[in-house]
This record gives sequence, structure tokens and C-alpha cells, in this order.
Amino acid sequence: MDVASYEVEQAYKYGADITTILAAAEDQSIKDAVGAAKKAGKELLVDMIGIHDVAKRAQELDAIGPDYIGTHTGYDLQALGETPFETFNILKDNVTKTKTAVAGGIKVNTAQRIIDEGPDVLIVGGGISTTDDPAESARQIKALMPKD
Repeated sequence: MDVASYEVEQAYKYGADITTILAAAEDQSIKDAVGAAKKAGKELLVDMIGIHDVAKRAQELDAIGPDYIGTHTGYDLQALGETPFETFNILKDNVTKTKTAVAGGIKVNTAQRIIDEGPDVLIVGGGISTTDDPAESARQIKALMPKD
């Protein structure tokens, strides 16, 4: 959220290939993060968690030029029944240059629906780590993904 170029440089210095910045950060911080990622030959994802006007912010970020813009439905909203589907479609409809990612609420029984929407990156956390057999859950979700 602040001193973004330093933060992403540190992530890459210690082995990251991609890092994230929150979409709520100042535009200048995001521009600095994009610049640091490009300088390092690495990638940057802007995480839209907490953004209410997804269409507007997605358009603004698309103009800045990160590698990815990703929706992220947090656990607190998932507990209220929110899913990543509507937000992801708003994102997809409002970016023209940037690849897309989606995170939050993706489980074995919901993964196919979001995969069918065509994100460039699918981020699965709790849908694997909170299951009785994380390795099997990961295998099942991976099996649903296109083989290209």
C-alpha cells in the first residue's frame, strides 16, 4: 500500500516471480509497483479485495498496466453468501489489456463454474487448505483446468 517499489523489489530479491498490491493503494504506488516488476522482469497482480466500484477501478488499473488484475472474495463476505462470479464478470467486462485472476470461494464443487468464465489465473486457498485431504482437493481442481 506504500513504498511499493521497495516492497516488490524485496519480494523479487527473495525469490518471488509475482507479487501483489492492493487496488485500494494510491495510483502512484501501483505505478511504482508496475515499474519495479517490469524492471525485475517479473509480474505484478493488483488485488481488488475491498473495492466497491469494480468496473471503474478495473478500467483505471487497466490503463496503469499491471500484468494481472484479480477479484478476491474474502472469507468475511463468503460467510455472507458472496461468491466471486459476479465480480469476476464485471472485471472481465472492464479490462482490455490486462490478464485476469480470481480468488476467494473457489472449491472443488465451484471451480468448474469459474474456470468456464476464463480467468488467466485461478487462485485457490481455503478450497484446498481447509479440506480433509488438501492434496486430493488440489488434484480435483487441477483436473478441471484446460490442458493447454
